[in-house]
Amino acid sequence: MINAVDGAFGDEGPALQAAVDAMTRGLALWDERIARVETGFRAEVAAADPPTAARMRATLGTVYLERGRLDDALHQLAMAAELDPSLSQVHILRGLAYERAGRPEDAAAAYRAAWHARRDDPVAAYLVLRSEPSSAAARDALSGAVLQRAASTNPAPIAFPVAGLLDDTSVTAPVFAPAAYATAFALIQEGKYDEALTAVKAAVAADPLVTDEGLQLEEAKQASASMRQADWRAAARSVEAALKRSPESPQLLRLHARVLAALRVYEASASQLRQAIRLDPRDERSRIALADVQVAAGQPAAAIETLRSAIRDLPDSGEAHWQLGRIAQAQGDADAVRSFERAAEKPVVAGLARLHAIVGQAWHAQFNLESAVAAYRRRVLLAPNDRDAHFDLAEAYRALDRLDEARAEYLAAALLDPAGARAFGMLGQVEAAAGRDEEAVTMLRRAIALDAGLLDARYALSRALLRLGRSEEAEQELRAYEQAQAEAQEAQRRQFLENQQKIDELLKAR
Repeated sequence: MINAVDGAFGDEGPALQAAVDAMTRGLALWDERIARVETGFRAEVAAADPPTAARMRATLGTVYLERGRLDDALHQLAMAAELDPSLSQVHILRGLAYERAGRPEDAAAAYRAAWHARRDDPVAAYLVLRSEPSSAAARDALSGAVLQRAASTNPAPIAFPVAGLLDDTSVTAPVFAPAAYATAFALIQEGKYDEALTAVKAAVAADPLVTDEGLQLEEAKQASASMRQADWRAAARSVEAALKRSPESPQLLRLHARVLAALRVYEASASQLRQAIRLDPRDERSRIALADVQVAAGQPAAAIETLRSAIRDLPDSGEAHWQLGRIAQAQGDADAVRSFERAAEKPVVAGLARLHAIVGQAWHAQFNLESAVAAYRRRVLLAPNDRDAHFDLAEAYRALDRLDEARAEYLAAALLDPAGARAFGMLGQVEAAAGRDEEAVTMLRRAIALDAGLLDARYALSRALLRLGRSEEAEQELRAYEQAQAEAQEAQRRQFLENQQKIDELLKAR
């Protein structure tokens, strides 16, 4: 559906209708399978011993959680936890369910129960530190697990739990739901799949890709086929023939504009898109396409006005906010982050974590650290298995001198990537700043073992050793630091000379 709803070729109407049919069948099949699980469950759970019954209820709770039946999920998971409190994973699932239900305090309590049930679980320890960053016991447990994984030659994979069905990290740039589909995708994100399906059906039934009669012409189908082959000349002939038969078709005008843009006939392309928008002011695809053409034609100011107009008329257009932010960012406008924030408030099909990263990085660069932390936290919640998400959040916390929270996120980054030297280097510096020099030395030595070129880690190690009274080791590390620093400066000097020589040769060649 996501590929079809883009409407790039104009022939996606049947694919949209087929997607609706597939979603309808899939949802019905899902419910049939759940019903079968429930039937077998009722017959067996009453006769099961408590540990077995707990696992059965946990399984059913997981099924309900995936289906979006939060109340049913929480009921089954609570009964499972009561039957066997030692099941750490059950408490973690309860925490996920509470988070989806917007109950953060209950989620934190569930994660505490998970850690108390299994003190050697680094995932549970981290989840506790998210709400209680000063917990020394959870900190030490997570730190010990990190060092153990770092020392292992083949550490087992580890992952933090994710409750969402859609893979938010599967794309490199955000994918937005079209404004006409915003309600449907918002319901999907909330796990309200029955209501979402109803909304999808309504959106597809009203989609111009389905309703525009011009797209049903044989010439239009030929144009779409040629566009898919990037045969723009043939596509132009076909779509122009179709427009002779249906000159008032907004979608044919949009397709013609796309062909003209591919041929770099930007003025004519923009003219066709303006005509399409006049005929159908709700056509988001034509508005976004017009802004794209204006950018390609070197008219960013016109594109900005086009996007602002789209936002006024279609306030649910996340794509318009996103594109407006990209243009502003390209022009060096610090307020671009505001557009990105507004885009993040709209339904995002995938890539919302990436969007929060962009927002966080923009605020971080402007030294608005509290706003950076807020964006980075949202990113971590969406992509808890992204090492860089934890590291960026830790950096913002450290800049705010919130060392306990910074330590927790550096530890999470190191847990996910025990071969990453940067996280260990920063952990060492955080421990040193907190007056925990023994722990700092351990982390800094690990960082240097992973990357001998980490100058900050070498210098911090020498200072920590000196404070511990280990002056001989401190002097040795300081000499190593000075030697590495000299080598780095020499490498920079050589690189500068090489670049200068290339510039001189280029100027002489002219």
